[in-house]
Amino acid sequence: MKANMENVSQVRRTITVDVPAEMVNQIRRQVLVKMRKEVKVPGFRAGKVPEQILLQRYSHELNSQTTTEVIKSTYPQAVAQVQVAPLDQPQIDFEASAEMDNAFQYKAMIEVYPEVILNKCEGLELELEEDNYLFKEEYVEQELKRYQTYMTQLEPAEDGATLAKGYVARINFHGTVDGQDFEGNSAEDYVLDVGGKQLLDEFEDKIMGMQAGDTRQIQITYPADYMSDTLGGKTADFNVDVTELRHKIVPELNDDFAKEAGEFDTFDALKDDIKQRVQEYLKEKRHGALMESAMRKLVELHQDLEVPYKLVDLELGNMLEQLKEELKQRGQDIDTSGFDSKEFVNANLKEATDRARGYMLVGTITKVQNISVTDDELNAYFEKMSKQYQQPASQLRAEIEKVNKLEGVKSELVFEKSLDFVINNAKINKITAKKDDNS
Repeated sequence: MKANMENVSQVRRTITVDVPAEMVNQIRRQVLVKMRKEVKVPGFRAGKVPEQILLQRYSHELNSQTTTEVIKSTYPQAVAQVQVAPLDQPQIDFEASAEMDNAFQYKAMIEVYPEVILNKCEGLELELEEDNYLFKEEYVEQELKRYQTYMTQLEPAEDGATLAKGYVARINFHGTVDGQDFEGNSAEDYVLDVGGKQLLDEFEDKIMGMQAGDTRQIQITYPADYMSDTLGGKTADFNVDVTELRHKIVPELNDDFAKEAGEFDTFDALKDDIKQRVQEYLKEKRHGALMESAMRKLVELHQDLEVPYKLVDLELGNMLEQLKEELKQRGQDIDTSGFDSKEFVNANLKEATDRARGYMLVGTITKVQNISVTDDELNAYFEKMSKQYQQPASQLRAEIEKVNKLEGVKSELVFEKSLDFVINNAKINKITAKKDDNS
């Protein structure tokens, strides 16, 4: 057997395999023996069918199975002979099947991991919207407000109470535009936190003063720039029932509040803890933004690096799983969501290709810079996770090792360190933030 390999591109190879007639005949004989044991021909006992009859009746099947077995037997030898590591199963092509006393030739088209040559990974110019990651005292106030909302108690409203700010109402409503229903026009047992911006201001204004058990007809006009184009600028008629009214008991922000919120002796101690956690969060967000910027810049500078289809397919698969999880969290299922696989691939192909390209580049940086994760870094990772999950670091590590995911954790840390190498050797250009999304 002889094998020759042709480089078609950075990632594609064609292996031409020539199998001599002697080897074809040997494999053909093995296939024939097996067929003789398995086929059933009227008038003959199992395994006693004459060879000539088999050749007459099953010549096509014999040639087909022989071809399959020849390829199965010789392909691994061919790969070893040309010293290549395919990423996936080959695409096989041949002009004629393997037949008796004839040599057989086939071609195996494969993908390989390319030689990645780094054009540049040091001295990159990265952009960062720095303002998005600067600490502001208002972030502490916002977090305290969340605590306060979470700890708010609801009590039955006093007799004669009317709907106003500081109350939570349970309502039913039904609306029409020009006498016709529309999407989102009705709800039952809708919980309305008055003043919480859940509904349009005009809607809330026109139901103010209602008591439990009241019914009211109101008319509102949707803003011209309303999120639904079909409703923008239109007038809707609503029938509203208030079925229940509760008064909010909002706790004061003081030392007692701090003690109830956690193990804090004073309100100032609680604020200091929130401030520290917000600063850590902003630091991590900033680091994540820099990692993303570094990846984008690396990919931008290496667009000439060809990416194997196999790696792109894997990344598309990861993106699909992410989509499924997002749909699941929204109570939806991909099978009933109108998902179109072709549309999904077309929409995400470039992003998947760039992600795969980025991972290849970072992997090369890891090798070139000989980056690895130390035991201390691994321990620090589990200590950090222990604070997040409120579990001992040793227990978290044991759980990870139990499901054989420790190497995955190490790989993630190595990946992060490799991008940190790029970041630490880059010039960070601070640009004006488009919007502040860290509140």
